[in-house]
Amino acid sequence: MTSLAAVQLRTNFPEFPEDALQTLQSTGDSFYRWLYEAGSHASLGDIETAKKISSKALGNNPGYTVAGEMRRDPVLDPIKRRRWEELLFAAGLRYHDDTGKIIPSVQI
Repeated sequence: MTSLAAVQLRTNFPEFPEDALQTLQSTGDSFYRWLYEAGSHASLGDIETAKKISSKALGNNPGYTVAGEMRRDPVLDPIKRRRWEELLFAAGLRYHDDTGKIIPSVQI
């Protein structure tokens, strides 16, 4: 994914999931493209598609967790951060803390 696409997605996600999906169409396949695409579909309520796409991401990085993502690359706005976490979890990605405890499903 290009740097420009990543900046646009971080700035506008998840308020404009349709715009995110359009931006992603011009990027190559990558782990982060699949994360943003899965989150965008979850935001639009298309959980089935979101889970299919997130499985691509997990195929490349089976140890991925949402909690780990937030530690490596935190979203500074707390409202956007929580929404991003919820959407990735809804898309079928695991969210667990350092103890490995799985956090229950969240409502989107």
